[in-house]
Amino acid sequence: MIAASVDAMHARMTANVYRHDIEIVSRADALDRYVSLPADAILAAEVHYGGFDRALLRRRADDLPLLGCVVALVGQPRPDIADALEQSGADVLSTTAADERFALEAAYSHGGLDVCVTLEAGSGPGARIESLLACSPSGGRVVPLAPATRVPDLRVTLVRDWRAVTGIAS
Repeated sequence: MIAASVDAMHARMTANVYRHDIEIVSRADALDRYVSLPADAILAAEVHYGGFDRALLRRRADDLPLLGCVVALVGQPRPDIADALEQSGADVLSTTAADERFALEAAYSHGGLDVCVTLEAGSGPGARIESLLACSPSGGRVVPLAPATRVPDLRVTLVRDWRAVTGIAS
């Protein structure tokens, strides 16, 4: 099954709901009958939950400018960078080594990568990570991080580039 949503967490939730639906339909098929909720209960659920995605997308430009962007941090752990990017809406994957196993996990859990931030001078993302980046709808890119780079500067750069790719104005 492939599930999609505004970010990886919501895609997992979507997949979970769909798996549940498959189970319900299978049980109904075994009983040779299915009865849905009354129309007023369905309408109440739609009113209660239906605006979630629209509200999230309205907040996206300001509060979550990196929503939908999957970022790999490769090298020595930098929790300050991971926290700043996650607070901006990015899905952040961290690793000390961008090996084949990490690339497969990124592909399986998030469907790929959009940005790879290398945290050590002279280190590259590796061939597997580069192949994931090449498949990114945003074109994928590697951002080598200099030791003196401040977290706000990195965030501003990534947000500017992500907005250019997604066409979402600030």
